[in-house]
Amino acid sequence: MIDDTARKLTIRELVAGEDTYRVPEYQRNYAWTATEITQLISDVRLAHAAEQSPFGGEDSAHRGAPAGGASPYFLGNIITTRAAHVALDVVDGQQRLTTLMLLIAYLRISLRTTPGAPDVPAKPLTFASRGMATDAIARLTAATTHDAALTALGGNLGQSPAGDSVATNASGAVQGLHAGYLAIRTEMERPVTENPRWATSFFKYLLDRVEMIRVVLPPGTDLNRYFEVMNTRGAQLEPTDIVRAKLMSALSADVAQMHTFARVWDACSQMEGYVQIALTHGDTSLRSEAFGSDWKWVKTPTFERLTEILGGNADESFPLTVGSRDLVTALADYLESRSAPADEAAEAQINRQYQATIQFPFLLLHALTLFEKLERPDPTHRTESGTDDAADADPLAEDPALNDKQLIRRFDAAFARGPGDTTRVPDPDKVRRFAVHLLRVRNLVDAYIVRRHQQGPSTGDDDGTWALHALEISQSGRTKKVAYQNTFDLHGTDKPAPDPDTSTVPEMRTDQRDLVLLQSMLRVTFTSPRSMRWITDVLEMALHHHFPRESCEGGAAPTTVLSAEEVRTYLKNLARERVRKSLLPVAPLGRTGPDDLQTSSTGFDIPRVVYTYLDYLMLDENFRENPQEDDSFAPVSSRDFIFRFRNSVEHFAPQGRDEETDTVVVTEPWMNSLGNLALVTVRQNSKFSNSSPTTKAGSSEAVLAQSPKLWRMAQRTRTAGSWGNEQIEAHHRECVELLLRDLYP
Repeated sequence: MIDDTARKLTIRELVAGEDTYRVPEYQRNYAWTATEITQLISDVRLAHAAEQSPFGGEDSAHRGAPAGGASPYFLGNIITTRAAHVALDVVDGQQRLTTLMLLIAYLRISLRTTPGAPDVPAKPLTFASRGMATDAIARLTAATTHDAALTALGGNLGQSPAGDSVATNASGAVQGLHAGYLAIRTEMERPVTENPRWATSFFKYLLDRVEMIRVVLPPGTDLNRYFEVMNTRGAQLEPTDIVRAKLMSALSADVAQMHTFARVWDACSQMEGYVQIALTHGDTSLRSEAFGSDWKWVKTPTFERLTEILGGNADESFPLTVGSRDLVTALADYLESRSAPADEAAEAQINRQYQATIQFPFLLLHALTLFEKLERPDPTHRTESGTDDAADADPLAEDPALNDKQLIRRFDAAFARGPGDTTRVPDPDKVRRFAVHLLRVRNLVDAYIVRRHQQGPSTGDDDGTWALHALEISQSGRTKKVAYQNTFDLHGTDKPAPDPDTSTVPEMRTDQRDLVLLQSMLRVTFTSPRSMRWITDVLEMALHHHFPRESCEGGAAPTTVLSAEEVRTYLKNLARERVRKSLLPVAPLGRTGPDDLQTSSTGFDIPRVVYTYLDYLMLDENFRENPQEDDSFAPVSSRDFIFRFRNSVEHFAPQGRDEETDTVVVTEPWMNSLGNLALVTVRQNSKFSNSSPTTKAGSSEAVLAQSPKLWRMAQRTRTAGSWGNEQIEAHHRECVELLLRDLYP
């Protein structure tokens, strides 16, 4: 008998149970990138580690995290519908389910010969109208090696008939599956290879302790109506919604204050664009009251003042949680946006082009960390890594204070009235202070933390630029408009009017350009939101600069921007310290052979920061050598270079060369030296594969432009006509000497 009630299923029961699953025609292709895949794996790894620990899990009461083996880990919901065919159609949860299929296949192949590894007879996922994707998954379930798996996921690419839209869509689906498997391999290869025993335990945990709730919608469900309701109401409360409701409960005696808090919170939660726009919705008078006549920085020093300009009437109603808005409210918002004046609509459209680096839960955690410091009797200003806190030893490591699984617990502890309080209602004075603090922090995030700027339609291929822009007013006569200016070129700074040909960086590009490069370098290198403590530290500098305590007590806040040199020194020292720890170059200049250069890591063990920081230094060096023309780094000038997300290590001379077409033999230790390695995108790694160095050197300029290091390797290959031990040694020495000059000037 078919049981279509909502059921909690382990991953093993989900993928190897009686039911099979199909991705229907209206669903998009598999589109998760390395970012989403890495986050899922990281979450499960943390839960697995917590279950192994005798101290229990983190925040076990929320989102199903385990506590010392007491409860499984809840991964989310999968919404399905039972159509006329046998399989269940996946309405919601396709990306997560497909990722699990790929991860299970990878672990099954990796642990195929490991004693005690689980055997999973997973049923293949099918795709309606995407026969190539269905065939690829079927072949994947039978593959016994990783090469066979990658061939299964990419073997039919390029065989689609020209002009066949269905085949094109299928090809796109297979490409996504292929890239997803590569991302999993990149993330898991090292821990699985180094510790098969741990990998076996992790695999068992994934199958038998990780759970999802499967819902089968009733027959005849109007899916359009379902999506409308789910998108409007939200399927479940998010942790941020719970925190919001708890904090607002402290202000329940004053509806105007509740309205003010809700409006500030909701404006800060809109991470696309700038908070000035989100808070004032085109009301320029209100914007001037809240952010001053220049619209740059928060000017309201107290929550009471915010309530005067934002607070609603006593009879005004508003939702306690963002996720529970009803259809009537949503429709009213839609109609209001449709009827907005053209200039206001254009303002909102431009504002949405700016996507914040962090998501709202992590904004809250950064803000809370700084708030707790400010609430101390004698807060200190930290501008360097290393404090009395053990967690501060490495600001680029994962920071417990940025663990989003602990969001609710952190806020409960921070806003408790005292150890003897039994009301569980937060301290209202703290809540009011935090509302002002949150608005300030969001204002500073917008101006001082790099973000993506997407001016046209996104292609989903990391095609936006990086921006450090602050919002300010642009006025012509009586017309007031929003302008986005380079943060470190703003008028009213403590330095002369900006000159694009001058800089406080000796022989370097402008402060603005340099800080965009440094921050984007860190962003693409340390991608986990939990490893972005550097953002907390930059915000702390800005907070002390723009909102010193004396300004909160009636003094005037500074009108200058934060010191570019202070930010630059801090960020460069972070990268330098991590490179020192990871690479440890100790050889004197002129003696940088593999035997002389004692490094702590080679091959795949070299961390990404070594490659990205080398790219930064090569750009700097190229600019100093060509400050006017700046054209030696073709095909992209160092002024226009953009750091992109690259997480795949490529051997320029391949480990598995084609002996017929590639006659140059590279020997150890040069094969796995820094001189033969470059960091590329997962997609490019799959294209490079075992191609010869001369073939790679002739790749398109767009490919080579993703890394100055890669471009120099290609240049050296083209000049010498080959890429062997001699060329690798020369490039190895070039890289090491560049690092030595920077690390040990």
